[in-house]
Amino acid sequence: MRARTCLKCREYIIIHTDNPVSQENVKKFEKIHLGHSVVTADYFEIKEIYKRFDPNKKVDEEKKTIRI
Repeated sequence: MRARTCLKCREYIIIHTDNPVSQENVKKFEKIHLGHSVVTADYFEIKEIYKRFDPNKKVDEEKKTIRI
């Protein structure tokens, strides 16, 4: 299983290539982490180090930061 991983924020999102909802979440992940070091990695290499990205959190579009 593969995941897109942001090295700066230490977040990841699982890539499901056959799922359109997952593809939209990956696009959202990449938009939020634009300008960061984002790589594709094996999920089992990063699952204990990184936290899972929540696509349902509200994002400040100007600053591209997550509001809680």
